[in-house]
Amino acid sequence: MYIDIVKFSKLKIFPGWRIASFLALSVFLCGCSPRVANMTKGSFEVDLPEPFLGAGIYIFPDELHVRGTMSYNTGDKETLALEGVKNRASSQFSEEPADVDLTIQKHPVSGSADIFYKLRQSQFTFGGNLAIDPNPSASLFLGINGLYGECGYGLRLDYLKAKASYSGHYVYMTDNFLTREAEGDFDETHDQWNVNFGLFFFSSLFVMSNLSINFSTGVYLPTSWDEVYLENVEHPGDYDVMEDDDPVFFSQYVGTMVTLFDLIQLGAGEMVYYTPYSDKFIWQTHFSVSFFIL
Repeated sequence: MYIDIVKFSKLKIFPGWRIASFLALSVFLCGCSPRVANMTKGSFEVDLPEPFLGAGIYIFPDELHVRGTMSYNTGDKETLALEGVKNRASSQFSEEPADVDLTIQKHPVSGSADIFYKLRQSQFTFGGNLAIDPNPSASLFLGINGLYGECGYGLRLDYLKAKASYSGHYVYMTDNFLTREAEGDFDETHDQWNVNFGLFFFSSLFVMSNLSINFSTGVYLPTSWDEVYLENVEHPGDYDVMEDDDPVFFSQYVGTMVTLFDLIQLGAGEMVYYTPYSDKFIWQTHFSVSFFIL
């Protein structure tokens, strides 16, 4: 769309409307990218998180607990072919399907540290978690810890370096996005850093003072392809990708935990990951050994 800025500036309108019009025009132009791409094939490595487990024991008011955990996971490690991913129609491209698969980057050994604090004269607890698996992650949570169980929810943030391969067609535009200065096919592989987000809910039923049944569920966005970096093209840089959606993953965990001598915790359970874009389920068996430092 071409707009004559000179004629536009001579319109007989009030100064306030003129300023607002120029601001709207600036926002519109800034929201458009001269670099766009259709990704017809993509392969991405993703990391799926460990289950978040509560304290597993009753915490007295105004108490602080610090717990260190070592975990071992065994189970499915496979590549998921996603279904239903497509490039949406735009002014530069027509709608077409995208062939995308995800390789689960699951490492067997991981470590984490948790902090639990219960407010004075209250059942509310809050705290945080730092984990290495081997990608770093951090979580904050808020919950309730009572005599017969606990529950809560939290936010997770992790930082992942992974390999991404993608191919398709790109367009580089100039002259107010009207002229295709360069276009062609691309096929590239790069290591990329992703900052990923997740939400989780956890609960425990205290069967005995030192024995609990644990549940954890979460929703995660392990990668995003809103843009891809193209190096071997005439105009290198980040290109906006026209895919409809990013792959959302869900997780469910059920396990048990026993606390020995108010110092050591042994845990075991089963974890399943799934996404609406695939009919496959990823099963992992989770074992953990924890020590209360405080």
